[in-house]
Formats: sequence, C-alpha cells, structure tokens
Amino acid sequence: MEQWAEFQNMNLIHDAKLPKSFNSGRWKKGYNPDLIFVSSNIATICNKLVLEPIPRTRHRPTGIKVNAAVVPKTVPFQRRFNFTKAIWQAFFNELDDLTEDLESSPMN
Repeated sequence: MEQWAEFQNMNLIHDAKLPKSFNSGRWKKGYNPDLIFVSSNIATICNKLVLEPIPRTRHRPTGIKVNAAVVPKTVPFQRRFNFTKAIWQAFFNELDDLTEDLESSPMN
C-alpha cells in the first residue's frame, strides 16, 4: 500500500487523536480500518473526520474536510440604497392617494 501511494503521489490523511471508526464486539476494542488518501498537492489542507456512530451498528462514518487554500475576508453586511434612481414624484402621489381616507387622530 505504501509503494502504491508513493507511485501515485498520494498521502495518507490520518489523525491518531480521532475516535476509532469501528468498535469490535468480539475483541472489545476500537480500530481505524478506514484509510483516506489524497493527492500530495492538497494534503496540507485536508483533515479526516470521524462522525457520530450509525445507530445499531459498530461503525462510525469517516469523511474528509478540504479547507480553503485562500480564506476570503468577511465583510459586514450593509444595506445600500440608490436614492437617485427613485421616482420621487410618483412615490409622493401614491402616498397621498393611500393616506387620503385616513381619519386624523393621534393613532394614525
């Protein structure tokens, strides 16, 4: 397996601190039989994941997380309005038409 990985320019992604992906009922011990190989080009930005156990089995799904090589800056969202494009006269006329029937009271 090691020779194949070297020949294909692949790296093994493994983290010994992750929980075991298979728990043997017979031997009462956890194992990591799942191997993840990635290209050497992206090996530095990849992490192995071991997810929550599948119900009524001894297996935990494994996955891979590929982090972004370039992290974009987060810009706070701000609403922007272009008031120069508004048709103000039409807005005034519509507002007058909608408010004609309102009674004059402090609530209105």
